[in-house]
Amino acid sequence: LNDAQLLNTTLNLSGYPGDKGGSTQWFDKKRTKSVTSRRIVYEIDTMGGQSGSPVWYLANGRRFAVGVHTNGSASGNSATRINTSVLTNLQNWKALGA
Repeated sequence: LNDAQLLNTTLNLSGYPGDKGGSTQWFDKKRTKSVTSRRIVYEIDTMGGQSGSPVWYLANGRRFAVGVHTNGSASGNSATRINTSVLTNLQNWKALGA
């Protein structure tokens, strides 16, 4: 998605927050707060232990990953945006595990 599309999208995040014991999966969704070429900021509720969780949007019943949750902050939680270089890394890492 381009910046404008991403800013008008509801993002989803699902993970295993440490404050809930880290053994049960929790989900939250909110609108995008801001974007840069490398980062997506949102106010989705997260906690330690959820780093690495996918950030995605839902369209026509399908999930599309746009980021990887990496940071929690009072100014907004954020993800590393999946751009071309991040996608290449993900594909290379996947191939190593095949």
